[in-house]
Amino acid sequence: QGWRMGYQNKVYCGTQLPLGALKCSLNIITTVIAFMYITFQTSVMLGIWICSAVVSTLYTYHFDLRYDWGLLNMDVENRGLRKNMVFRPNTYYFFMVLNFFMRLAWVFTISDGFVDLLPFRKYIFILIMAYI
Repeated sequence: QGWRMGYQNKVYCGTQLPLGALKCSLNIITTVIAFMYITFQTSVMLGIWICSAVVSTLYTYHFDLRYDWGLLNMDVENRGLRKNMVFRPNTYYFFMVLNFFMRLAWVFTISDGFVDLLPFRKYIFILIMAYI
């Protein structure tokens, strides 16, 4: 959708549209690869899914912090945060860590069948995600 909007409006340079479109594309690719792994059950597909999940998680985590939240700014007094803060710096650091774990959990939810691969019962995973 981001690619289409950028093409229609002819605004690519200096905008976040291609970066947001890449974020969505990586998530879609991860979901498709998860489906392919569940269908074919090969170790090669599992390795491809793991690589895809790692890349998707790290990129979307970076995108969240940098573009959605305006963090990771190294030119301010509190390194890694933003110029205008509403909360104390420790609050931002806490939510940065929490966002990372939520991104990891989200990859499992978009990858159908992978919650069953966790080393504990999926009900515990669902309970923790509901609590957070």
